Amino acid sequence: MVHQSSILDKEHAELLEQLEDASLKNNGVSELFKEMHSKFLVHLAKENETILPLLSYVKAVSDGKVIGEDQNYINAGEKFRKDYDKMVSEHRKMRDLIGKVEEKLKVHPNAQLSRLVGFLLEHIELEEEFLYPSARMAAKTIRLEHELKGMAVR
Repeated sequence: MVHQSSILDKEHAELLEQLEDASLKNNGVSELFKEMHSKFLVHLAKENETILPLLSYVKAVSDGKVIGEDQNYINAGEKFRKDYDKMVSEHRKMRDLIGKVEEKLKVHPNAQLSRLVGFLLEHIELEEEFLYPSARMAAKTIRLEHELKGMAVR
């Protein structure tokens, strides 16, 4: 299984860079951005182990490629299944931090930081509305294929 760079990788890199930049500035919300950056790094590690391989599986299948029983896909699916609730909870925590930043930005407006929190919220929504359901379906499909192959061997 080869994980190729994707739009999602680029978006993650851009968000990380912008969160880090915001955390380094003395802008009244830098501590909140430091916390967001730290949480985002941990969250991305989980996504890189689960979501990205599962989405690469979806892409390969949709392109008509035959996918053999790849243990990496199976592992990614099982890890995502186990980590799903925690990953959604991490999104909730990030939304809480964003809410705190937005409150502070009402008092001290900053267009660049407002765009950043908007970008981050859109990213979270995109993941929860499209990417996570796609990854869940891929994980279920991979698990079912694996179980069916096991049954056929018996």
